[in-house]
Amino acid sequence: MSQWMRLAQMVALVLVLVLSCFSSAFAGASGQFVRVGLNDRLLQFPDAKAEMINGSTYLPIRYLAQEAGWGLEWDALTNEVTVSEKNRGISLEINRTSPLLTYLKDDRTMVPFRWVSEKFGYEVSYLEDGPVARAKDASAELSDEQFYEKYRAVIEEEKARQEPAPPPLREEPAKVAYLTFDDGPNGYTEEILDILQSRGVEGTFFMLSGQVQAHADIVKRIHAEGHSMGLHGVTHDADRVYASPQAVVNEMNAAQEAVAAVTGVRTKLIRVPYGSKPYMKQGYRDAVVSAGYKMWDWNVDSMDSRAASVPADRIIAQVKQQVSGKDRAVVLFHDKKTTVQALPVLVDWLLASGYELIGLEEHFTPHNFWGDTR
Repeated sequence: MSQWMRLAQMVALVLVLVLSCFSSAFAGASGQFVRVGLNDRLLQFPDAKAEMINGSTYLPIRYLAQEAGWGLEWDALTNEVTVSEKNRGISLEINRTSPLLTYLKDDRTMVPFRWVSEKFGYEVSYLEDGPVARAKDASAELSDEQFYEKYRAVIEEEKARQEPAPPPLREEPAKVAYLTFDDGPNGYTEEILDILQSRGVEGTFFMLSGQVQAHADIVKRIHAEGHSMGLHGVTHDADRVYASPQAVVNEMNAAQEAVAAVTGVRTKLIRVPYGSKPYMKQGYRDAVVSAGYKMWDWNVDSMDSRAASVPADRIIAQVKQQVSGKDRAVVLFHDKKTTVQALPVLVDWLLASGYELIGLEEHFTPHNFWGDTR
């Protein structure tokens, strides 16, 4: 065995041993769509298509070897695949059971495309528009841009077949009430969630960043049970929130980061403290719109925050009076004890009155005091 072959085998063995310390097997793995190019050809595989996992492109080594003209042998005793290219005098031994370096899919040994290709002297590039992973050597005539343009139609057609269309956006019902809750989450939020869950309806929670951090489990439950999540800022201090247009954006960004840290979701729904009038004049609204946010106020005020403890029967009376005659009611609540007491009666009344109770969605036209529908 030549010095080059011994060196290549040693490199392969070290990589297998090191990588095996960091990951479990990819058996049954399912990755993202990616196509593979070799010089100026877009490769086609009969089965076990190429796929991207954790940013790396994997493909069946047998078909890659056939396309590249490499020799390939499998040793049943050692359960190893040997790939060789005589002109370069390189032999690589690939352990089929290596946790990260290779994995089996549909009885095909899947290997990292970049790692194998570079071992055989190819330069590997990644075309994000495809996406396409392409290995090329001196015989390639097309630039990456020319390669993609040549195969664009084929790639886009296959991608469309493999990636299902996103579900259609939910339409607003003809008669709808949005139950929105501010200033949480807190100890009462779980009781609110219990009530909504028991009746199979949804709410929207405009949350403060500090409360999100203090009650992460409740935020996870809000998300898991299909409710909508919105942002209410950080301080709830008018002097600080409205110090400048950027101050409002900064508060919402901080709240967004808090929600994303807990749920992995970035919401665009916001409700500014105390409502948008008179604070959110044109420059302020322009700032939050430029930051990608949708600003919501309300058209039904439960009055549950007008005192330290507003009786439940007063909350019920206020909501019923203000909802009457509206086909689209955006109801303002707060995560408070008497709100919890009033909520079952109000939910049952709204349902009996023909309202659908769903969460706000980012594509819905926002309702705010300025009539700004952006």
